[in-house]
Amino acid sequence: MAPPPDTANRGDWTRYRRALLIYRAILAAAGYTPPNYPPSTSGLFKKDLREAMRQSDTMQAFADEAKSSLSSWSRAADFAQAMSKFVDTKEFRDFDNEEPARKRGEGVVEGP
Repeated sequence: MAPPPDTANRGDWTRYRRALLIYRAILAAAGYTPPNYPPSTSGLFKKDLREAMRQSDTMQAFADEAKSSLSSWSRAADFAQAMSKFVDTKEFRDFDNEEPARKRGEGVVEGP
């Protein structure tokens, strides 16, 4: 997995760091030696996404940890598994549908 070509692009860099976190967590769960530092989530999950996590039974337990760090690579593996389920939930779809409006500074878009 290669880092983004333009490391000044914060969005690309954040997506890369998220993918790396999940990749390392999966490797640790598969029995590979995890890195010798705790899994950091600092700056990877914005407040709006963490709020959507709180609304989801799948991710509720991880919402606060997603702000700064997960306690272990085992916990990160549980997070990765829960995240894979979370992206198929109504809570995530609602968040994802509202994201473009948030980026434009328009607030929340009400759907049908």
